[in-house]
Amino acid sequence: MAMEVSFRQLNGEAMILEVMPDMTGRELKARIKECQLWDDELTRKTTRVDIVVGASRMLKNDETAADADLSPESEATVILGQNTVTCSNKRELAQLADNEDGTRPKSDRRHSESLFVVQITNGVTAIVQEAFWGCNLLASVTIPNSVTHIGSRAFADCRSLASVTIPNSVTRIGDGAFEACSSLASVTIPDSVTEIGQVAFASCFSLASVTIPNSVTHIGSRAFADCSSLASVTIPDSVTEIEGGTFVECSSLASVTLPDSVTQIGMSAFAECSSLASVTIPNSVTQIGVGAFAGCRSLASVTIPDSVTHIGCGAFAGCRSLASVTIPDSVTQIGEAAFLRCSALTLVLPITRIRLEEEAFSGCQRIQAKECECQGCEYSWFLDGWVCPRRWRSSLHGRR
Repeated sequence: MAMEVSFRQLNGEAMILEVMPDMTGRELKARIKECQLWDDELTRKTTRVDIVVGASRMLKNDETAADADLSPESEATVILGQNTVTCSNKRELAQLADNEDGTRPKSDRRHSESLFVVQITNGVTAIVQEAFWGCNLLASVTIPNSVTHIGSRAFADCRSLASVTIPNSVTRIGDGAFEACSSLASVTIPDSVTEIGQVAFASCFSLASVTIPNSVTHIGSRAFADCSSLASVTIPDSVTEIEGGTFVECSSLASVTLPDSVTQIGMSAFAECSSLASVTIPNSVTQIGVGAFAGCRSLASVTIPDSVTHIGCGAFAGCRSLASVTIPDSVTQIGEAAFLRCSALTLVLPITRIRLEEEAFSGCQRIQAKECECQGCEYSWFLDGWVCPRRWRSSLHGRR
């Protein structure tokens, strides 16, 4: 015989359900889910229902209402929690993002408090753009071997995501895929991946280690920017360019290994890496970009190879611990403020032709120069006609 039982929610609201004595806990939870407690179908599917009976005992799935002593006089408490969502195809992933093309407006975070665990079943080939963006409570995700592409911002701003295993099937990690996953402590990128997108792991403040395999040929700009716990990194031989801001503001980065394959260090690539003490630039590099090592306050020494022809504006500006650097004969131009305020710097300049931009060594009071071999030249630091004495003084001490 059916009886009416009151089920109270934690917010104080109550619902009255007709309950048969032989109904199991599993059936009761299904009945509660059928009630119109949620605005959308996805939240209904992904929210866990627990029922507390008596003082503090959870109703088991196979326990009947009679076994739990449910009656019209009793009152059970309903707890709505986060659940596991299982996605078995791209359409279901797109539903998470609300739009058919797999994108979700940033103003809509209606699922961000309802997803706790995600299990993506084998057969899914791509995790669509912004699929789980902003899911603050998402702590675990299983990515199957069928996935080949992780879309842009797929897991961005998942602040509780502490670890993720990327399978060997993935070939590309999209732009901002794991951006601002502030609890992510380590990540191993498999040797199937060829491209890491822009800001892919930016602002992952807890990321202390990352393994980049030799399969990776392209690391996007700011890919690891502001990873303040990242202590060391090895760039594989397959990478030819360190793009702009790739490791900017990685304040714990103490060592970096650059391979002989790298030909260019981009703008602000290692700027504000305040723990970086030394760096060896390989013979393959021809250009050091604008602000590439600016603000590396602990950088004490740097070796510039004979392959470098151009040192960009502000490349080493503010490296106040930089005590010695040898500029090779290959360098033809040193950009504006390249060594600005490197107050500890002593420098050996080449005899060959070199062009110094304004304030190239402004604030550097310990500069030394090789004796010029030009016949009749009265200035030991006048370099083969490219820079007049007046321009050289301007470069040393700022514009006048």
